[in-house]
Amino acid sequence: MSEHSEPLPSVVVPARSWLRDPDFPTAAWHVCILSGLVLAQPALERLAANVTYIIEQGLTATALLVIAAATLLIPAAVLVGLEGLAVLVRPGCQRWIHRVILAGLAFLEGGLISRWFGGLDGLRQQGVIDFAQLAIMLGTAASLWWLYFTRAWVWPLLNWAALGLVLFPVVFLGTCHRSGVLFPSREKPVVKIGNPVPTVMLVFDGLAGTALMDENRQIDRVRYPNFARLADKADWFRNATTVHSRTDHALPAMLSGEMPTDGTEPILAEYPQNLLALVHNSQVYGMTVFEPLTRLTPPELEIQPLERSLPEQVSQTLAVLARVYLKISLPENFAGDFMPSIPLAWFSLSKTNSVNANQLDGLLGYTWDSERSEQIQHFVASLRPTEQPHFWFGHFALPHYPFRYFPDGTAYDEEIRILVPMWGANGFLGEDWGTDELATDLAWQRYLLQVGYVDRRLGQVLDRLEATGLLDSSLLIVTSDHGCSFRPGQSLRVPSAETIPDLMPIALFVKRPGQTTGSIQDRNVESIDIFPTVVEALQLDCEVPEAAESVYAPQPARLRKTLVAPGGNLQFEGTFPQGDLSLQRMLQRFGSGHDDRFWSLCVRPELLGQQVSEFPVAEGTRRLSLYEATPNRQRTLLPEPIDRGYLSGRVLDEFPDQPVVLAAAVDGRIVGVTRTLNEPNWIGTWELLLPPGTIGDDQTLELWEVLTEGETTQLRRCRLVVTLH
Repeated sequence: MSEHSEPLPSVVVPARSWLRDPDFPTAAWHVCILSGLVLAQPALERLAANVTYIIEQGLTATALLVIAAATLLIPAAVLVGLEGLAVLVRPGCQRWIHRVILAGLAFLEGGLISRWFGGLDGLRQQGVIDFAQLAIMLGTAASLWWLYFTRAWVWPLLNWAALGLVLFPVVFLGTCHRSGVLFPSREKPVVKIGNPVPTVMLVFDGLAGTALMDENRQIDRVRYPNFARLADKADWFRNATTVHSRTDHALPAMLSGEMPTDGTEPILAEYPQNLLALVHNSQVYGMTVFEPLTRLTPPELEIQPLERSLPEQVSQTLAVLARVYLKISLPENFAGDFMPSIPLAWFSLSKTNSVNANQLDGLLGYTWDSERSEQIQHFVASLRPTEQPHFWFGHFALPHYPFRYFPDGTAYDEEIRILVPMWGANGFLGEDWGTDELATDLAWQRYLLQVGYVDRRLGQVLDRLEATGLLDSSLLIVTSDHGCSFRPGQSLRVPSAETIPDLMPIALFVKRPGQTTGSIQDRNVESIDIFPTVVEALQLDCEVPEAAESVYAPQPARLRKTLVAPGGNLQFEGTFPQGDLSLQRMLQRFGSGHDDRFWSLCVRPELLGQQVSEFPVAEGTRRLSLYEATPNRQRTLLPEPIDRGYLSGRVLDEFPDQPVVLAAAVDGRIVGVTRTLNEPNWIGTWELLLPPGTIGDDQTLELWEVLTEGETTQLRRCRLVVTLH
């Protein structure tokens, strides 16, 4: 450089951020698109899939249109409004607000993706589901956020994704229309019927067929005398099995004869040719229907349909959808711990409206899992001679959980709702058993006690039919929709190699008009065969699905059994030897008849019958809570007293790593011994079920902690703290 050259001016190059921030119009447009993708689409998809909710809540076509528009527009308007406000107040803040909003949307999208991984087999049983989901959620959120602010191709891709803002509501409304909820068909073709005999059909939810058997594969006449009484007059199909392990698929299959699929909803539009609709459309029968779960009944049978204004329909549904969205976008147990619960109406389990006890015809509006005793009493009262042929249908959530009845009808626990989990169970629906065998066996014991209660109620139905003269002339069908499984580390309802023998066998008894002598049939029968059996008996003029056949069909029975499962249809031999495996396991654990093994679920059986005074008393006291109600449920007023034979609670003091063993003593004599549960989500909780009448009104109950050191056993006094939950 020449010494006469002028020096070059210094140039300051501003530092460049590695993030690409859009201007406000572009940012607002992106927020609208992402709000539709992340918030609106999942919510509308869930609503469209829950057609039973739409029908039960009486949502009109106008309401659904407004809900779709509000779901798309309101969240987007709020988020864009926040950015716009930042521009007005301090323009430089807008980019930071946009980054935070994008981080939140990415976090929620990561949660939606993580829930798919949370459904993979094995994660829940291994106890890592929440942490695995949280890791996936955070990793996905960080990746999406980074891509948006650093990669140029993302923004043009978002512009194409804007088509979803139009597509989502169209798909939503199209799904509702295909399900028949937008513009339901008013056409009711008259069905001809050739033999309109009185018909009574009872479906007991969750009653495993093998639960009724003894070691000879006969009805256990000691424990279930009324099922034995029915078998003496009816044909008992003891090789009957269900085609699905969930009621919302199993019951429609039973009433229509159609094999269910995962995409079908339990609504009339999906199953227009079901027994309840066909019998009603015959215009020959009067009908009494207790069906609180599915929506297969013609709306004309509903006495008091729910009527609400448009603002009520929209506001209440949006509030429900907000809670549903939080539940599906967060790890399962985290969502349950920190977020408001989903209203029971979403599960078709809303609180029971007032039911007129004098109403004997039409659809009775009970809720599925509450007032179960009252429902059956009402059903029994409706059985009476009528001028025209009558069809009685009763679907009752018994012996299904909640478990609360001794066989004699005594209630020993509160009438809680189905979504309150069983002790020792985990998961969103509380159907995933932990590894603590004691908890599983206690639930199994309570289930079998409730089967005994079902037997008692069946006896009342038979007594009423005999007293009214209907038993001889009626077609009587008593059945169930699926079984239940009680195996540590398995699911109560999800089919697996271990649980299938428990889930598939169902009860099925058919008594034809005029039949007085029963028989045992081992024909390969499936639940879909009930439909053609009724069609044949009543001579209904309708088509029978190809997969179904009458239980009295002259041709040989099908060679295989089918179970529709999440991973695809499963096939089994027609003789289904797996059912015997379930029976043998039950007999090994609980015996049959008067076998005292039924009450042998005792942690320290050698202590039973001994006096407290025979043991040295250790110093100090152990503080225990004694629940006046089950967890998560406050005590309610009941029409019958609660037998204190069922005790439950929690250890309040710090306790060692090993379970705490507790002995219950009545007037100084030990009558039962239990321990706290090992399951991580239930550490410190305990429950004890005693035979009826163990604790008299004038007797004193005490609880003692059992301490063992070597061969020495000591008792430590427990101080009980009554708590309401």
